[in-house]
Amino acid sequence: MNWMFGHKRYPVKDLPKWLREYGGERTSYESFGGAPDWFWAAIDAIRAAPELAEAALNSLPRERLRQFYFAYRELTDELYGDYCDDERGWHEDDILTASSWVVNQGEPFYRAVYEDLRLYPDPSEVPPSDLSGLVAEVSRKRFGEELCG
Repeated sequence: MNWMFGHKRYPVKDLPKWLREYGGERTSYESFGGAPDWFWAAIDAIRAAPELAEAALNSLPRERLRQFYFAYRELTDELYGDYCDDERGWHEDDILTASSWVVNQGEPFYRAVYEDLRLYPDPSEVPPSDLSGLVAEVSRKRFGEELCG
């Protein structure tokens, strides 16, 4: 199985090494959390091969893992605030589930939802998929560092 970054295909088995070594930085869409290109590439790769998510995250140096965590949380929070109301009857956990799912679909879908909130999914229709918990667990196990916020 392969995953794409730009116009190049990479073998899934190379995800941890590529993610650890890739140093690309964000050059556009600064309003979307300022997430770096490597973050979105990692999201795309993890979506293509979710069974490698933990191995990929375990391959990251401490600072890159922290960057991934805070970029992920910032992106989910950008959507979350627009749905924190009693009108829809959604609970906070449901809203977080839907926001995480949107981020996990990749940058093009995230951008579309950000620009047109009518595309925001009903939380009851998406599976729980919050990667921030997995990132926090990896950080705790590898570095003894609690990530929260």
